[in-house]
Amino acid sequence: MRLGSSNSAGSKGSNEDYLRENLPLIDCPQCGIPLVKLRSKRIDTFNRVFYKCPNNFQNDDTCGYFWWQSDYVNLLRVKQHKQKFVSAEQDLELSRSFEGRDEFRKLSLEISEVSY
Repeated sequence: MRLGSSNSAGSKGSNEDYLRENLPLIDCPQCGIPLVKLRSKRIDTFNRVFYKCPNNFQNDDTCGYFWWQSDYVNLLRVKQHKQKFVSAEQDLELSRSFEGRDEFRKLSLEISEVSY
């Protein structure tokens, strides 16, 4: 039993690692081109994963979009929640539209029944 629980914990960790290694590259909010994933070569942050706009150059007054991996994961979560919220709003609006059509059909049927 114990072996099974350690395997599931191990597979959960490897799934999270896989997901972190394969995050989608969104478009830069400013430039509209896909971000790039890189690893830091600086001594204080060596090998740390980050995401940035290809137009973001060090010591330059260019696009400033840059995220460490943990911040990028949070950004993706926020974007996903916003998309779900917008989708839910659209579904609600569509549902209301269909409800209005159904009410119109019912009234039309009632009017046609009364006129016969």
